[in-house]
Amino acid sequence: MPHCEAALYDALLAANWEPRAQLRRVCVLGNSFRRYALQAEDNRSGPAAKAKLVLEAERFAWEERVDEANDVDEEDGFARAFNETSWHFFEVDDHVDQRKEISSEALSFEKIITVTL
Repeated sequence: MPHCEAALYDALLAANWEPRAQLRRVCVLGNSFRRYALQAEDNRSGPAAKAKLVLEAERFAWEERVDEANDVDEEDGFARAFNETSWHFFEVDDHVDQRKEISSEALSFEKIITVTL
């Protein structure tokens, strides 16, 4: 999902948030969740700040940055296009109720429909 907006990652997570074990079966190749967390800190009203599940998942996701060779030519637009791409794997604790951590608004079905249309 490289280059997708934070809201689409949020919808993907919402669709797989429950049951808890479901997230263990999901891996995401896409924009860095860590980067979204930093953007949310910088701009609390921006799109990244509204992606509540991405921000929550960033706390328990294992993120592995896709790094070509550490010698990316800054002039190469193709190489730069994927500079924030990471693999995300989710380490979910069966004994933690994830829904208690997230507002019902973040998990709403209407939000998923709105994002995917």
